[in-house]
Amino acid sequence: MMTPKKKKIIIILSIAFLILLILSGVRLFFGGEDVWICGDNGWEKHGNPSETRPLVGCGDLTNEE
Repeated sequence: MMTPKKKKIIIILSIAFLILLILSGVRLFFGGEDVWICGDNGWEKHGNPSETRPLVGCGDLTNEE
């Protein structure tokens, strides 16, 4: 039979594991860390983007509304 102290420890570790799992999933799917950013010196790598550097010049982008 499990003692109340062991039961509390298992519950706390389970909650901590679930929180870490949720945070990892959020970071993986919604992080947006792997992109190219238009900086002062042209395109700058932010993270590790899977796409190649954009062919369009950094300052040549226009906002079309």
